[in-house]
Amino acid sequence: MEEHPEPPENTPRNDNEKTPRILPHIKPRPQPKSTPVEITADNVEKHIHRKEQRGKIKLPNGEIYPITIPAPEEEDIEWAKECFENDEDWRLKQASMAITDGNLWRLQFLLAVNQQKEGFLDINGFGDRDNDYTLLGHTTLDEERTDFAALLLSYGADPEIGGAPRWNRSKTRKYTPVGGAVEHDRLDVLKLLLDNGAQFYKEDFDAAEHPATKAYLVSRFEELDDGTDVRNLNEAAKHDSKWALLDDFTIAKTSTLPGKMRLTKIFNFLSQEIEKVTEMLEADGEVKNVSHAPLQSFDDVAHKEEIKQAHAKLLEKGGTPESIETYTRNGNTYSARGNRPS
Repeated sequence: MEEHPEPPENTPRNDNEKTPRILPHIKPRPQPKSTPVEITADNVEKHIHRKEQRGKIKLPNGEIYPITIPAPEEEDIEWAKECFENDEDWRLKQASMAITDGNLWRLQFLLAVNQQKEGFLDINGFGDRDNDYTLLGHTTLDEERTDFAALLLSYGADPEIGGAPRWNRSKTRKYTPVGGAVEHDRLDVLKLLLDNGAQFYKEDFDAAEHPATKAYLVSRFEELDDGTDVRNLNEAAKHDSKWALLDDFTIAKTSTLPGKMRLTKIFNFLSQEIEKVTEMLEADGEVKNVSHAPLQSFDDVAHKEEIKQAHAKLLEKGGTPESIETYTRNGNTYSARGNRPS
């Protein structure tokens, strides 16, 4: 005889417990893909943003750059309509003028439409000043144009396109935006260009006459003793810096760019300070002048890799500093040549 299992006992219902309702699997209805509206002379007034826009753009090195595009004036709207009625040369000159006049909205408009309409604007073209300056180069001519340079870089402007050769006797040095930034002392734009892959030439250093620009180049690029004439300074240099033991807690690093300069950094692990001495040299190696930078505390050094290197050299040469953690625990330890933390 077949046995039947006993039915389960009725359990009292708890109204506080809700049994989850199991729904049949339903595939979500596919949403239609939105196609960007193509801006034309007929609809430009309708689709233009009338208010200030605050946002972020991505630079070639991957960093995110905050930017504010101001609201357009009525004359900017009328100008935008004209952009469709004129040729590419006219628009290139207008882009140049937008940079010169400080009109970020107009530059952004031209760059945005150029993404939709191929050939609308030559982003690497030369503007209306002369054949030395591309649009990116124009950002080095006036103050407060860093946002313009960042915007151009984010849209793909090439920092290596330059104008007429100048500076050196062989006339082989193209006048790239880096050259303009050095010559006109646009330090923020210079940093932006070099951080995003622009090449640095030794002639650029020779042309640096402004103290702030020269000090920046000296502090960042003391490794320029590798004998090359041009390279990307976001990559490590091959250099033969010399280290000298001064006492049990102090070591000096000397880097020389023949005929240009000699930089000595003295790392004192007792006072936890760095002393920098810069000697500008004549072609024959004679010292023209000497400058001393203010003492820098280890705590104020953003990139601890150099302190680690000096610590290792000090131990190698018989010094007796404390453990490296004593000198690096309070600061960032990411490489000076790597990406900055976001």
